[in-house]
Amino acid sequence: MSHFYLGIVAVFIFFRAKLFVKKDAKNMTIAPVRLSSSHYLEIFVGAQVTGSGGTCNVILDINNQLNLSDVTLSVGPFHVVKQSMYKKFYKTLFWLLKFEVVAVKKLSEDKLRETDKVDFSSHVNSTLRRLLFGGEIREDECGRYENLLLDDCKSIFCCCVDTVSETDFVFFTHGIYSLWGPVLEAARVSDTKLIINGSLPYYGAGFYLATDAFQVSLPIDIGNRADQKSSAVSLLQRRLNLETTDQKTFNFTKSDPDKLDEIKRFYSNFRRTISIFPNCLWDGNIDERDTIFDGLVDCINYTIKHAPLGIGICIRLHPAEATLWKSFEGLKNHIVSSENVLIVNSDADLISHDIANLSDISIVYDGIMAIELSYTGNMVVVPSKSPYTNCPGIIVPTSKDDFWNAIENQNQNVENIDASRSAVSQWVSDTYLTTLLDFPGYVSDGAPISGRILRVMFSMPSFLKFYKTLVQL
Repeated sequence: MSHFYLGIVAVFIFFRAKLFVKKDAKNMTIAPVRLSSSHYLEIFVGAQVTGSGGTCNVILDINNQLNLSDVTLSVGPFHVVKQSMYKKFYKTLFWLLKFEVVAVKKLSEDKLRETDKVDFSSHVNSTLRRLLFGGEIREDECGRYENLLLDDCKSIFCCCVDTVSETDFVFFTHGIYSLWGPVLEAARVSDTKLIINGSLPYYGAGFYLATDAFQVSLPIDIGNRADQKSSAVSLLQRRLNLETTDQKTFNFTKSDPDKLDEIKRFYSNFRRTISIFPNCLWDGNIDERDTIFDGLVDCINYTIKHAPLGIGICIRLHPAEATLWKSFEGLKNHIVSSENVLIVNSDADLISHDIANLSDISIVYDGIMAIELSYTGNMVVVPSKSPYTNCPGIIVPTSKDDFWNAIENQNQNVENIDASRSAVSQWVSDTYLTTLLDFPGYVSDGAPISGRILRVMFSMPSFLKFYKTLVQL
């Protein structure tokens, strides 16, 4: 049913533009569209472009030419039938919308031109991690899949680079793995404008735009300079009170006092205490974020192996491991054991902020919790590259020596709580809330599409305001 709703809205946007909008020769390209309706915004924008007389190119592996068609390797008769139905749907929809499908084909080695100087490693590595930690492949299969992914990246790049170089802008969503990565590289090589959309937990039903790899880029300033500091304070407090939609899925309302006492007793044995709040292996272990460590697992195990026994380490496994991602590989299986390490399971009735308040310093490899901990005056280290590392109060080490200095330094100057709250809330306002985009009917990233998306048709001025912002960037 979600595809039915998507089709209705997209066709409506197309014919409305065709009948009532002044002709415009925009030329845009959208990156490989997954065979699901989750990432639909590109299609709506494309429909507005083609309806207005422009061109929308769709780079898509529509004929199963590649080694891997996604970051999962689902198999079986039902999957094959479902994929076939999706392909027929999209072929029909793209024909109706007058999209130009740029078919990705598996190319022979002699045709893989212009790829020698292009670095696809981050896209290959990120996909390998997701396949490995998603339980799709074994560790001893990584070498073979690395070669397959690299071949796919080269084929995608060669099939799309000419189209991308002739387009006004490239627009796609923030999942920059093997299917999106080569298109991003084609935009970089040809110096074509690249715009990426994605959501943030603070937004609810809203999103922002970036001009490079979404995982490490700050939002585009769209000129919305309204003072939103009070709204930022409200949002941060809601996060701390576990009132946002993503937090409610974890089913925690408060920490179990007995479990908190267990952590206090553990910490009492050490002169210095560290809490680590990792993301899920499958969802957050992305190569573009790495700086001084080779990923989340390397960071955690390096910390454990090099920490003297006088330092106690509490690792709070992400609650999503017990809910959203419970069918995927757990981080616990990859953490080295040590007598100075306490692992808190993902389903434990413990609020991460309460654990941080018991700790001398917290490590967040990447995640929005870093902002919240800085807001509450906690010492927090982010040893990776992400938009959050720009937040006031966060310690960002540039080397492993810096990392250890932050952990060992007992006398670091931390702003008082009032100053922390003021600085962080102002940063959240300036960085995110003044860059927020939304329109009625918008569905946040990853959420299932339902009949509410039809509201786009009855609120076209709001959608067109977003479209105008996008094309004028």
